[in-house]
Amino acid sequence: MADESEAVLSADELAERMSRRPPPPPRPASLPPHDLQYFDDPPPEPEKALRYNQGKPPISYMMLFGPANDHVSEVGTQGGHKYEMGNFLNGGRTLEELLDCALRHIRETKLAIYNAGDHYDPDIGTLHLANAAWNLLEALRDPEIYGSWPTLDPDFDQAAFLEKYNS
Repeated sequence: MADESEAVLSADELAERMSRRPPPPPRPASLPPHDLQYFDDPPPEPEKALRYNQGKPPISYMMLFGPANDHVSEVGTQGGHKYEMGNFLNGGRTLEELLDCALRHIRETKLAIYNAGDHYDPDIGTLHLANAAWNLLEALRDPEIYGSWPTLDPDFDQAAFLEKYNS
């Protein structure tokens, strides 16, 4: 737990600390085309600015989760007060540890549904379910766990999937 006398990192200090983190390993060069084609951009019109969205996931889907993003962000904010802002970027946590944390918070949410527990984590005041989501997102973000993996299974037959569900 951070000492109350310690100052919270400024935005510049946090950005500097985050810039020291080594970049994730490069993505494998042998990815099938389906992993690199989230958008099928038409050729640019001559009078419009160029946009290169090929190979980039449509992050706008995250905006559909509105308040859920706020809940998960609050876990990060409260965690920053408890441990130190950006502490999770130091890494070193295993997939098993992150899943155990997520499952404990899911269990607490399940107990709360049956009035046998509380929806909020008494330690940092955030929803248990948001804490679970934070741990799962951290497992996906951390390049030492899943952060450097392709977003789709390289052996997945994307063409067959699209044929089945878009015909």
